[in-house]
Amino acid sequence: MSLLQRLKRLLAPRRREPELQEDLDGSLRGHALRRATHREKPRTGTPHDWEDWDAYQTSLARLEAKMREREE
Repeated sequence: MSLLQRLKRLLAPRRREPELQEDLDGSLRGHALRRATHREKPRTGTPHDWEDWDAYQTSLARLEAKMREREE
């Protein structure tokens, strides 16, 4: 398995059993678990949080580009 495939696997949302998902949907733990497993753009935060988010996205894009170069 290539490094890019491993990276995609790590960043992909994790699948859970439906029974567990139904139990957690309305709970605080369920919301936290959903936020942790589904990496979406933050809705709120300080300017520093947004700078960190942008830096993370930039570094992720660079890493994916390097992985594609290695595969070719």
